[in-house]
Amino acid sequence: MHFDESGLLRRTDFGFELLGPGPAMHYASLHRRFDGIAVPTRHLLYVRIPDGTGTRESTSLAIDIEDAYFT
Repeated sequence: MHFDESGLLRRTDFGFELLGPGPAMHYASLHRRFDGIAVPTRHLLYVRIPDGTGTRESTSLAIDIEDAYFT
């Protein structure tokens, strides 16, 4: 997991089964506060190549969160 200087999650590396087994990079951004909790509202998933970098030309999965609440 990779965090920025303020402690917000920015990147997670992991394996995934979405497009077949393989390494992936999950980028989290556009953090907003909901009920006082910082939540990344944009999530982008890219395939990671063997040297540890990503192929950012093609997004494998994109999720944008518009609202959240905690109970």
